[in-house]
Amino acid sequence: PVPWGALLPVERAAQAKSGEGLCFEWDMHGSSCLEDELAAWMAILPNEQPLSTVSMPGTHNSACFAPATYMLAKASRCQTRNLGQQLRMGIRFLDLRVRPCGLLCHGVVSCGLHLRDALSICSTFLHEHPTEVLVARIKDEGSSRSTAQGVEALLQTVVDS
Repeated sequence: PVPWGALLPVERAAQAKSGEGLCFEWDMHGSSCLEDELAAWMAILPNEQPLSTVSMPGTHNSACFAPATYMLAKASRCQTRNLGQQLRMGIRFLDLRVRPCGLLCHGVVSCGLHLRDALSICSTFLHEHPTEVLVARIKDEGSSRSTAQGVEALLQTVVDS
């Protein structure tokens, strides 16, 4: 399989000129792809384009790139790049799974990152790339009413700070 970082967006000029809107095709480049090419890919989208019409690349269990030491850690790893690298590679949808204490996790395995830290990484990226938009799914991994309330309170605290 080809890693996401090995792909660069290329505008199809003919379609853009014909009024069919912007379209991308993906050209193969070596694995040493310049992240700058993808870090601000949304800048070429028209300002009036609704977000609902944009296909956003995303990652499953985005924070599980370096799970904490545990016997299931290798099997739990979902990503090979950290959050900042994923964003610079063009990822715009993050799947964040959180425990009520704020630690991001993949089931029973801790990802070694707190929700506050993940959102700080996102905030820094957005300040550096003002043309970009991020969408995040923040899922309560406790799956009960009390843990959902804990995650909601944690998220509110992070947003308020």
